[in-house]
Amino acid sequence: LEDTIRSSTLSTHRPYYYYQGLHDVAGVVLHQLDYQAELGSTILSRLAQSHWRDALRENFGNLTWILNHLFLPLVQKAEPLVHYQLQITQLEMSNLILPWMITWFTHDIFEADTAARLVDGFMASHPLLCLYFSVSLVT
Repeated sequence: LEDTIRSSTLSTHRPYYYYQGLHDVAGVVLHQLDYQAELGSTILSRLAQSHWRDALRENFGNLTWILNHLFLPLVQKAEPLVHYQLQITQLEMSNLILPWMITWFTHDIFEADTAARLVDGFMASHPLLCLYFSVSLVT
């Protein structure tokens, strides 16, 4: 995985940084491909350049910004009462939602088929689908 990220760095001239939990998602991808290393490397490289672009930066500043500015308004639109409860608790949304977004829930799902289905859906969709999915779970 780290070699894949390094090789992607050469092609984009931007360094990628490993984060804890990246291996969970990569493991699901590779498992679904029956551990075909070359194909897995290509897919992981593309994900690094698209869906994981913000997570693979030096810090999670961009993702934290997204959570702080998009998550609560979406929750408010979907379920005003849940939004109100989250405001009262003053829970930092990045502490709750960030792990879900950077691991695509694979860290907490132990059933391989369920994790694979989520990863397939997130790969095939807009990079913010994970945020919308998180909103649906919280509401």
